[in-house]
Formats: sequence, C-alpha cells, structure tokens
Amino acid sequence: GLKVVRAILYLMPDAPESTPERQEVEYARLLNNQPPLAAEKESKHFAQLQIRLAKLGCIDLVVACMSSENSDIILAAVMLSVTLLEGGCRPAQDMLGNVLSQSTSQPFFQQIHQVLEDSVAALKTQKRKIKQAAAERDANKAAGIASTGAELPSLGGSLLCMTELIKMMRRMCMGQHMLQDILRNQKLNQISINFLEEVVKYLVALEPELTVAIQDVDVVVVEGAIRGFLMLSDAMRGPNHLNQKHVAQTGLMDLGDRIFGKIHFEEPPSEKKDANPEGRKVA
Repeated sequence: GLKVVRAILYLMPDAPESTPERQEVEYARLLNNQPPLAAEKESKHFAQLQIRLAKLGCIDLVVACMSSENSDIILAAVMLSVTLLEGGCRPAQDMLGNVLSQSTSQPFFQQIHQVLEDSVAALKTQKRKIKQAAAERDANKAAGIASTGAELPSLGGSLLCMTELIKMMRRMCMGQHMLQDILRNQKLNQISINFLEEVVKYLVALEPELTVAIQDVDVVVVEGAIRGFLMLSDAMRGPNHLNQKHVAQTGLMDLGDRIFGKIHFEEPPSEKKDANPEGRKVA
C-alpha cells in the first residue's frame, strides 16, 4: 500500500499534464528512485497532490508504519515520506511537525535512531565480509586456484535505508521549518535524541571507506556521505544558531579536514595541454 501511494504521487493520474508518455517517464524515475520530474519542475498539480494525500492521512500513515518491526515496511514508509516532503512541501511539513512535536512521537524517533545504529553496524559487518572475501581470493591466487570471477561485496548494499532516511530528514528541514529543532531536541519525549550528532557519527563511520568507494565507483556509499552533509547543511540554515552550535561541537570540521586530506585534485588532461600549448618546459 505504501508503494502504491508513492506511485500515485509520481503518476498524478488526475493532473491535466499527465499523459501516458509522461507517466512512463515518471514510472521509470520511480523505479530508479529518482525524484518526480513534476517536483523538479515545481508543478502546482504535484504540490496539490502532496497536500491532498497528506491531509487524507498519509503523514499519520508514515509515522505509524515507522513503528513496524518489518524492515521493508520501514523503508517503504521512509521513501513515501521523502516524496510527500519533496521540494520542502510546507503544509506536509506542518502536519508532520504537529505530529512529531507530541510526546506520542517517541516510537517514531526511536525507530529512526535504531535504523541509524543498524546501518552503522551493517556497514562494519559488510567491511568484514569484504576483507574476508579479498583474503580468500588472494589465498586462492597464491595457491594457483582459479578465481570464480565473482565480484567482492559492495558496501553500498548496507546503506540503502540509511540514505533514504537522511533524505527524509533533509526534507523535514527544508525552508527553515520547526522540524529543524525537533530533530535536535524532542522536548516532550521521555528520551530526546540529537539526530544532528547521530548523522555526524554515521559520517565518521563512513569516512574511512570513501577513498575506496570513489575508486570502485560505489555510488551508494559516496551518495550517502554527500546526503549526510547536505542534511546537516539544511538543518543549520536560517541561520539556526542552536543547530550550528551543536554541529560545531560534534567534530564535523575535523571530519571534513580528514576527507579533504584524502582527495587528490588533478587537472584534466585537456587543461594540462591547453595550459602549455607550445610544449614549453614548465619549471
């Protein structure tokens, strides 16, 4: 059901511009987990459909499904929320903010926290599997045993739900909404979780793998890191001074220094050639 509702947002069956050709394009984007084209073009019909579905109970549906123990349901709920909030849909943000500002939101935030912790644990487990597979491959090679040709496992497979969760939190923050503060502090909840700090912890766990991920074109890992930084950026916009203060105290700046220290910038071959067109020796 969650996937069907999300598909309706993409296909917009009642919209005047929703031709069969347009729906085919949108359906392909849905399958590739790309944002709706209508959202990128700021279609008023898409915005109206977001608000209509949110008012019909989709926000409550997302919050309720986040309490599920089924990981597939949680992922589907998060992906639906991303589409409902796409573009920083203010009315949908308001409805979600009203729900999450209540003490009854504790299970929602506990589930988000659990997903964060599980993703970091899954990342570490996947790293061990990759090292073990690489060691076995090298041992077989040294023993003269032919390789099966199987590729090493990818880190990206362990991060899909986490990446979608960060996309959801970023859209919660767009437009300097009160959800910026709720992600830092849930005032009425018995246990308050600072999700700005939790996202930084996730980025810290991801940082040692970025160099290899870039080399192996592991798009999910690289995208996961990029989206983490974008989420923190939107959480601090306004400026939101309290969020800025909390993020500054997490060690994010040191993390940025370590990441930049691993990046080697090179001139494209064409630029190198153009910079010395006559072949003069450069001192």
